[in-house]
Amino acid sequence: MRPARDRPEDRGFAPLSDDRTEPSSNTFQSSPEDALTIWERYATVLRNWRFLLASLAIGFQNCARYGLLIWVPVHMLGTDWKEDVYGKWISLALPIGMAVGALISGWASDRLFDGRRSKVIVLSMALAAVTTFSMYRLSDHPWAGFPLLFLAGLFAYGPQAAFWALCPDLMGRRHAGTATGIMNSFAYVFAGIGEPLIGWIIESNDGDTSLAFLVVATSCAASAVLALFVRR
Repeated sequence: MRPARDRPEDRGFAPLSDDRTEPSSNTFQSSPEDALTIWERYATVLRNWRFLLASLAIGFQNCARYGLLIWVPVHMLGTDWKEDVYGKWISLALPIGMAVGALISGWASDRLFDGRRSKVIVLSMALAAVTTFSMYRLSDHPWAGFPLLFLAGLFAYGPQAAFWALCPDLMGRRHAGTATGIMNSFAYVFAGIGEPLIGWIIESNDGDTSLAFLVVATSCAASAVLALFVRR
């Protein structure tokens, strides 16, 4: 196997210029890049519509992720969780799938998709939508729980790494920190709104916890559609 390289220069290539990722249409002409104030930096990032779409996409992705983390144990274990040994073990499939997804997606976006993060996001979130909708339809079949939960975790959490890599891809190195903070804020605002919404939907439908999977599937689909329009 060939050893990994950290920089293009290690293989005899010219170093990459950061100018290729700087959004020239969003740069303030009145002040040098390094002299921008905090408000100018935030304005520069927020004026990039592709970045805003990516932030909305990760918002729906995070809503789906927390929906799974919070409501899967409630649905699988219920009130008799102390006696349901099967439910205890089956709920572990979700974090295991998330761990595997986190390892695979970052590598896939670099190696298989040549740095095209949006393709990884669209594919993963579309598959997550299909998987979680299948869980909603098969909620009364325990035999389907473990493989579907594993796949739901893998696809729903997998593109997280690709989302963060979009920050320097879309905004350039000098705005990467600001972009990451804004994207992270979108992610947790959506999660904070989504989980009480799922709880309200469940309570409004006689405590049917399987509806959490339907909401998660919808969030995954919304994330996939938004990511279709995100390009470097």
